[in-house]
Amino acid sequence: MNPAKGIRSEWLAATAIALVIAGCGGGTTGGSTARSAATSPAVVRADAICAQLNTQLISDLPKSVSTKEIAAISPRNAALEQRAARELASLRPPASIEREWQELISDRRLLAEALTSLGQAARAGEQASVETLGKYKAHLRAQLLEVGERIGFTSCQKLG
Repeated sequence: MNPAKGIRSEWLAATAIALVIAGCGGGTTGGSTARSAATSPAVVRADAICAQLNTQLISDLPKSVSTKEIAAISPRNAALEQRAARELASLRPPASIEREWQELISDRRLLAEALTSLGQAARAGEQASVETLGKYKAHLRAQLLEVGERIGFTSCQKLG
């Protein structure tokens, strides 16, 4: 089975859900709500988790974007993302940002799945899948940035 096909359909479903949610209003928190949520203990702890994750991700950056390097580093990064998503899910966010919090965790989990598939595609030499998954990762990065900025994070909206 082509790992990109499963990720592609998950990506399409996630995109459709995001569009439906955006179309239903309530997509952003107010500025003062985001500011007050940003100082909550859960957000402060989450930012610490993400800062540690980012440090780990950049500590072993590949020297190139070769298929061999991608195959070697993607499984490690997937495991780091999965652990961070579990830690974030264990925290209790303020009610005012619950939806955005869940989006952030969902995006992190999808990123971990994409990294796993990326490593598999790279090991199998499936260059088209590697490129597709790379684009999908870029899409997730954009979503994380947008959601993280709405919440008021300083580290959780970034990747590495």
